[in-house]
Amino acid sequence: NMTFLMLLKAEGRSVRDHPVMRQLLELRYLMEKLRPLDAKLQYQVERLLKADEHTPDAQRPDPASLVPKDGGLDDDDGDGDD
Repeated sequence: NMTFLMLLKAEGRSVRDHPVMRQLLELRYLMEKLRPLDAKLQYQVERLLKADEHTPDAQRPDPASLVPKDGGLDDDDGDGDD
C-alpha cells in the first residue's frame, strides 16, 4: 500500500480520496490500538524467558519423550472402521 501511494504521489496524482489512504489509516489506527497490548506482552515474554534461564534442565520438558518408542505412526485414524 505504501509503495502504491508513493507511486501515485510521484506521478503527481491526488491521494486524498484514494481507497489506499483509507486502508493505510485503518492500519495505523489498529497499530496504535495494539501498542499497549504489545508492550504488556513484551514484558510478560521477557519475564518468562528470564525465568526459563534459571530452570534446571531436569525440570524442562523433553520433546523426544513425545515421540512413540517404535518410531512408527499409529494406523488408527479414529474413524472406527478397522
